[in-house]
Amino acid sequence: MSSKQKKGSTEFTGVLSIYEDWPYKSLKEKYFFASEPTRIMLTDGGNILVGTIKGLFKLPAVSGKIYKLNGHNELSIRDVIRSKDGNIWITTLGKGFYLLKNNSLIKLPVDSEGNLLSSHTILEDRNGYFWISTNNGLYKIKENMLLKYVQNRNFKIHYYKYSKETGFSTNEFNGGANINGNKLKNEEFVLPSLDGLVFFNPLKVKSYYPTDIYLERARIDGKESFFANTLTLSQENTRAEIFIDVPYYANPDNVIIQTHLDNEKKNEWISVGKDRKILLGSLGNGTHILTVRMLVSDQQKYIFKKIKITVPPFFYQTLWFKLLTCFLLLCLFYLSIKWRTSFLRKKNHELEVVIQLRTNTLSETVNNLEVTQIKLGKEIEQQKKLIGTITHDITTPLKFIALTSKEVLNYKEMSVSSTERILNSIYKSSNQLYNFTKTLKEYADIYNEYRTDEAELYSLYSLVEEKKILFEEIANNHNTTIVNLVSKQLLIRTSKNILAVIIHNLIDNSVKFTRNGIITINGSDKDTLIILEITDTGIGMDDQKIEYYTKLQENIENEKLLLQKYGMGLHLVLQLLQMIESKIIIKRNEAKGTSFQLILKNRNND
Repeated sequence: MSSKQKKGSTEFTGVLSIYEDWPYKSLKEKYFFASEPTRIMLTDGGNILVGTIKGLFKLPAVSGKIYKLNGHNELSIRDVIRSKDGNIWITTLGKGFYLLKNNSLIKLPVDSEGNLLSSHTILEDRNGYFWISTNNGLYKIKENMLLKYVQNRNFKIHYYKYSKETGFSTNEFNGGANINGNKLKNEEFVLPSLDGLVFFNPLKVKSYYPTDIYLERARIDGKESFFANTLTLSQENTRAEIFIDVPYYANPDNVIIQTHLDNEKKNEWISVGKDRKILLGSLGNGTHILTVRMLVSDQQKYIFKKIKITVPPFFYQTLWFKLLTCFLLLCLFYLSIKWRTSFLRKKNHELEVVIQLRTNTLSETVNNLEVTQIKLGKEIEQQKKLIGTITHDITTPLKFIALTSKEVLNYKEMSVSSTERILNSIYKSSNQLYNFTKTLKEYADIYNEYRTDEAELYSLYSLVEEKKILFEEIANNHNTTIVNLVSKQLLIRTSKNILAVIIHNLIDNSVKFTRNGIITINGSDKDTLIILEITDTGIGMDDQKIEYYTKLQENIENEKLLLQKYGMGLHLVLQLLQMIESKIIIKRNEAKGTSFQLILKNRNND
């Protein structure tokens, strides 16, 4: 490593030349530095650390690049030291000292006077203590104390200072040289100072800490007083000081005293100055505990002393005064409430008469409005459902008539039998449509009668047979047979109008989607229930629709109806079944087609 002065300047540059193989004449690599080099170190990993007056640089063993470790911060490197544990420590001029860890510089806290900001070098003794020379004294601390701070930044570090009081002729050590200190073979240390070289054996130099602390003197508003374990103050005192007496005649910089008052922030210790006085601020009434601790060893051990500080309350801060005040306030509050209640009762009595008259009038009006609103709502609902029902139920026969008529138009010449068959179909479908329109009054009566309908006992077979006849011609045209297997002895007392519309819609759906098949209608009774099942061999309803109608039946009041997607028929059936407190089960047949199972609630036949 060499340095060269810049032309026309007092500054220097540096050149690091790396050779290989003895006698080191073969140049392997050359590195240039823009500032004067101060230190160089080869690390265990084969990397090279180079310190200059402006920064710390790292040269990796496997690449030719130079990495600046101090970033944009300018550091004047004094020394680079490796401890016995392999930790690398950096001392600087005016910026303190650092630990190099994972290519990052971790700054360590300095002493209270800031002398460690310009650390010259670090010497480590056999017991793991660091001896750090500065321009104002020699400082000692154990390495593991510094490492504890690196792990926990809240850990307090205290340095032991050696100065003229210890025996030095001067406190100022030298730094910035090629060697700022050294360890001799006999384990003595040698450090350059302003007054020659300083030799000493670190194992024989002791650290003297104070061993006891006394809290027994105080100055209150300029008057000194003595106390044992308890100090009594008044809230009228403007200034109170507690003196800390320590029998110690060495360097006062090594006396580390801290205090903590119970009403301050938790675990926050406040350092006491060299005057060793504790200034108490304004304390509230009550009992306070003042804790004082003092450092007594290099291992950061403390001794503790506690004193009790009592501050008597003023008379208006006492418990009896507060209780008496609360009692008087409660009495005043009670009297005011009592007077106010009496006044309000009188006013309320006057208002009750007026309100009663107006309430009666309003109640009659509200009742009339509610009745009117219910009637209007039922009318609107009836009209909507009636229109939807009529539109749905007349679609099938009208469509059949239209298709049959179109068949006539498609043939230019038709045989007499074909013409007779087609006209007969049109006649029967028209006649069925005519018969259906006669039943429209049934639809209109459904929503007016279903709540108060005292249904008569009638034959379920006959009702099914009526609907079978209505759809038989359309089914025959599809080559489909409708079979009524309901027992003629099966009687039911459920609203006939509603059940007729339900059966009508279910047979209508089966006829629409069944070709060359059979539609079977069967019925049975079980306890108070009647099971009516309509089974077809048509194309079958897909699983998505079955799931939709099943969920809709469970939440028919709130579910959004997909009328445009799934049509009106089954939505109407579900609504009518709800009106007669009945259910439907829809499932696909194993062979083909769909089965609609009505579970009807039969009224008491007595």
